[in-house]
Amino acid sequence: MQKIISNVPQLRRLSLNDVSHISSIIKLNNSFTLNHLTHLFLKLNRVCFNDLELFIQKYFRSIEVLRISIKAGDEYLNANRWERLITSSLPSLRVFDIYIEGFSYQAFVSRCEEFQSLFWTKRQ
Repeated sequence: MQKIISNVPQLRRLSLNDVSHISSIIKLNNSFTLNHLTHLFLKLNRVCFNDLELFIQKYFRSIEVLRISIKAGDEYLNANRWERLITSSLPSLRVFDIYIEGFSYQAFVSRCEEFQSLFWTKRQ
């Protein structure tokens, strides 16, 4: 990834498909920056939320549009955790779309109300 990114420093849009091992990318001591990147699409496969948080914080703080598709469990339904990540690490974020596959219907129904707080309704 570093070789690709270092050759396109003006990159504005990035799509990463079938990502499953971001923890190994996070551990690398990469020195590249993505200051011009505004749009990020991630198609993740069973990536834990902790790794995704670190990945975003390390490389994608300037994005304005974040679209995520993930095969994961219920941890991605935590609205408070998303709110903390967005407010602390994504100050320019305007659009946030997420598609989560692989959680139980009961978990979805019970956690859905969390996404109706003032933070989420204010941002539509």
